[in-house]
Amino acid sequence: MEKTLSGTIEVDETYVGGKESNKHKDKKTPNTQGRSTKTKTAVFGMKERGGDVICYPVDSVNKETLQGGINERVVQGSTVNTDEWASYIGLSDNYTHETVDHGAKEYTRGFAHTNNIEDFWSLLKRGIIGVYHSVSPVHLHRYCGEFAYRSNTRSVTDAERFGMVMGQANGKLTYKELTG
Repeated sequence: MEKTLSGTIEVDETYVGGKESNKHKDKKTPNTQGRSTKTKTAVFGMKERGGDVICYPVDSVNKETLQGGINERVVQGSTVNTDEWASYIGLSDNYTHETVDHGAKEYTRGFAHTNNIEDFWSLLKRGIIGVYHSVSPVHLHRYCGEFAYRSNTRSVTDAERFGMVMGQANGKLTYKELTG
């Protein structure tokens, strides 16, 4: 069964991929600013305040995809905090929906904010840039899983985390299976 979240949940999406400003002029892809998925992959995330995070790549950031993910993994009646992205309109049918308007430079209003999921995005992106340098969209779900696991086990030592991983190992994993 998939992990479920409850309480106050912060929801957001981000884009993972190379920066056009780092490319040589003749290698740049035109019209890729903002939410373009021509050279980037959308990643959707939900973070329970003081708890776990769930994140995964998505093909679209439309209402059906994002609210489908929320409805599948967030207990109804929970408080869901989002930014002003139109795909979140209608969440108040099943949740207490609080928003902040990033477009108007509003990042917190009382207890309404998305700061914790934004912090998670910074760790994910810094990890990709600083450790892996780049990731293939084909394997991005694995990197999302790794960073979510690190966040969700942040209260244990590295040795305990290693023991947990090894305890879940089941036999031999071949390179073909890993990259298949």
